[in-house]
Parts: sequence; structure tokens; C-alpha cells
Amino acid sequence: MQIREVVSKNITFIAFAILFALHLAFLQADPDCNISRSHGPWTDEGLYSYQIRNAIAGDGIGLHNSACFVVTPAFGTLLYLPFQLFGTTLPVGRTTVMLLWLGVLLLTFRPRDTLRITGLLMVPIVFMQYHVFHFSHYCMAEILSVVAILAAIAFLFRIFAGDNKNTKNHICAAAFLAFSCMLKIQFLYILPLAIVFTILWLITTRIRKENDIQPILRSFLIHLCILAVPVLLYLMFWYIPTKEFYDHVIGKLVEGSFLEISQLNLAGILLDIWGRFQLNVLNAGEFTLIAVAFFVALVAGFRRVFSRTSSRNFRLLFLLTFSWVILESHKMTLTYLPSRYLMPFYFSMGMLVALVIGEYIQLFRSNAKHKLKYAMYLFVAAVFVFNFANLIASFNRRTYSIRAASGYFQQVDFGNRPLMGAWAPGLSWGSNIVSYPIWKDDFNDKRVIETFNPKAIITEPGEGDSNGAFQSAEVDLRDYSDSVVQRRIGHWDVLIFWLK
Repeated sequence: MQIREVVSKNITFIAFAILFALHLAFLQADPDCNISRSHGPWTDEGLYSYQIRNAIAGDGIGLHNSACFVVTPAFGTLLYLPFQLFGTTLPVGRTTVMLLWLGVLLLTFRPRDTLRITGLLMVPIVFMQYHVFHFSHYCMAEILSVVAILAAIAFLFRIFAGDNKNTKNHICAAAFLAFSCMLKIQFLYILPLAIVFTILWLITTRIRKENDIQPILRSFLIHLCILAVPVLLYLMFWYIPTKEFYDHVIGKLVEGSFLEISQLNLAGILLDIWGRFQLNVLNAGEFTLIAVAFFVALVAGFRRVFSRTSSRNFRLLFLLTFSWVILESHKMTLTYLPSRYLMPFYFSMGMLVALVIGEYIQLFRSNAKHKLKYAMYLFVAAVFVFNFANLIASFNRRTYSIRAASGYFQQVDFGNRPLMGAWAPGLSWGSNIVSYPIWKDDFNDKRVIETFNPKAIITEPGEGDSNGAFQSAEVDLRDYSDSVVQRRIGHWDVLIFWLK
């Protein structure tokens, strides 16, 4: 009986521990071959950590050699100590990311907390979803920003639920929201989360004809004041000192990213956006299924929100989560939508589905004969089986080409000469090799050989990885190299030009 009570009390933590263990099987493997149409994590794991690895190798951060560190300063900083202590290998970077999100989840979902059931249901519904699962063990900032938003929602819930006099809750809510942006600036859109929630709360409260506005407004204003502190610190100590370069980077990121009104046809704005969105999504069928589940949960959730028997806690959590989905929905208008951008969208929709299912399971728990309760169990079981089958398929198709390529470069003495190319940071793990990426009209593409004197340059046969950086400069790398080695990395052939 005592063991059963311990398990029951800590079931969510046990589920997270099992989830963590599942990721260990992918710790040294390549990114899954179906995770992205573009290079995605195949190159990005290296790109978003290489400046810290260069600094450890003695070359300094090299802030102006890439956009990566300037848009992910907190992520790079978190990697510094583990890399310094345990080596600049890919498993160290991935383990660091996994331990960080696990720690945030353990902080967020406390035993016997209101969020406990939601956290437990999120394991099969959200954390085992194909995109979320794989990006959870990549050495990238996205999953850390996402769990930071999740933690911020948990602390905002505690504030709005009545624990607004606890200063810790206010500080943690603001800190996690701001930190999600510092981990990667693309998450800047999440800062108005409390604003969207407060508007939704005012609307639903008016419809319910209740007088429950003043406590929410008071907590909301306190939250805004506290949130302003980390935002101002970021502006003072990061944006202003790097303003010129920062503005250049953000300008390049935003340029041409959104649909223009002139691009929308007469079939209707929403239908046209949906059509373009479907073309951008790698697994459009899977996204459609998630979207259907989300809209069913959304209707069922609002049915509970406007029910006289619904709890205030559910309404708070539901509207906070829905506010996140609303803020994520701007991605429907993006012209470029890699799977890493889509993952937080999956996460927020899945969280809302888990929350609504948990609410209805508890609602029907007292009625043993209510058939809908069993339909909920069946749905969760079906989602678990579907997601687990995807993970088994991923497990069976694991490859290790990045590990092999990194081992290949480790055998070469580079001296003080760098390895260059868009693939270079992602193929030089676990060594003291200094690497620099190259992209046409962006970074490091002017007089590369004369300026950097690289030991080797990596490029794809058509230079699609660098947008034709060398071809556009009329540079034939074969004229400067004494040997060329070809390797297969994922879907791509890469050429390694060993320079004279």
C-alpha cells in the first residue's frame, strides 16, 4: 500500500524519468532522416554551439562571424561550462539540453499540484509526439524556450489563481518568459502572453456575468512591471552594445518571412493561408490530425469554460494555454516554415488537448458508467501507440554519419588553421578545431582563402549549403586544394577540399 501511494504521488515524475531514458538511445545518432526538408538540425546543432566551442578552443566568441550567438546568447552561455568540463562533443551538448528541460519540468509539475494530471497526459500526447520528441534531444535552443514558456504558464497560473502575493511566483513567471526569448530571440512573440490571457479572461468573465476582474488586473499589472526588468536588462546589456550587428541580423531573419496581402487569392484569406501552410509542413497529414484533435478540444474546453460547474483553476489554465496557441498561430503566415518553428505550435496545441482531456476525466471520474470517460482513455492510448510506433521507426533507422565525420576530422592536425563551410561547425565535434560557416552575401564569404587560410573547406557539390558562395565569387576550390574527399551526411553528399 505504501509503495502504491509513493508511485501515485510521483507518477508524473516517473513518467518524465522514463521519457528521459527513451532519449538516451538517440544521444549519439544523427538527426532523424524525416525531421526536416531543409538541413535543419543536421547543420543547426553545430551552428548554434560552434562559437562557444571556438571560444573554448582559444579563438574567442567571434560574434560577427555568424548570426547564431547574437540571437541565442543564453543558449550558448548554458553550454559553456559543460563543454569546458566534459568536452565539446555532441553527446555533451545534447545531454545538457535534456537535463535542463527535465529540471524545468520537475520544477513545473509538483506532486499533488493542479498541473500534475496535465503533465502526466502531456507525456504520451505532447512529449512523445514525433517533432517534439526529436527536438527534445537535439543540441538546439527550441525545446528549452518551449519548456521555459510552459514553466511561465505554470507560475502565471499560480499568480492568477490567488497566490499573487508570493514574490517568487511573479519573479519566476517573468524570468521564464524573458529567458525563452534570450535562449532564442525568435520567441519574442511570447512576451504578450499575459496580455492575451487578460483580454480573454475579461471577455469570458463578462459572458459568464461574473465579477472576477479586479484580482486578475492587479496581478497582470504587477506581472508587467516585473517582466519589464529582464527586458530592460537585455536591452541595456545585450541589444544596445551589439545594436548595429543585431539589427543587421534581425533584418535578414525577418526579410521576406511573412506572406504579403497581395499574395493572398480571392478564395479567402484563411483558406489561402491554410493552403500555403500545408505546402510548408513536412508531415501535413499528421499536422491535420493534431489540428482536428485541437479544435475538438477547443470546443469542449470552451464548453467547460462557460459551464457553471467548471472550476476557476481550469478556466485559468485553459485560457493561458489558448493564449499561447494564439501567439503561435502567427506561424501560419510564414513563407519559410522549418520543422523547428512548427514544434512549439505542436507543443501548445497538444498541451491544450491534454488539459481538456484531464478536465473531462476528472469530471467523469465520479460517474463509473459514463462512456465518454472510456473514450478519453482510448484516445490517450491510441495517441501513445501512434507516437511510440513513430519512435520505434526512428530507432530502427538511426545512422551515425556525423559521429563518423567528426572522428575523421579529429585525426587531422589543423594547427591554427580553421575548418570552413556551412557544414563545418556540425562536423567538427569533440576537437579543438576552430570552424566558421560560410554563406553568400552574409558571413565569411569575402576572400575566404586569403582572409582565413583554412585547412579544409566543406561544401556540397552544387554549393546549395552556402547559396553558391564560391561559385558567385568565381572561385574553383579544386585550384586551391591538393585532395578532395566525398562523404555522405544524411540526405546530402559533401565534398571536403583539403587546401594546400
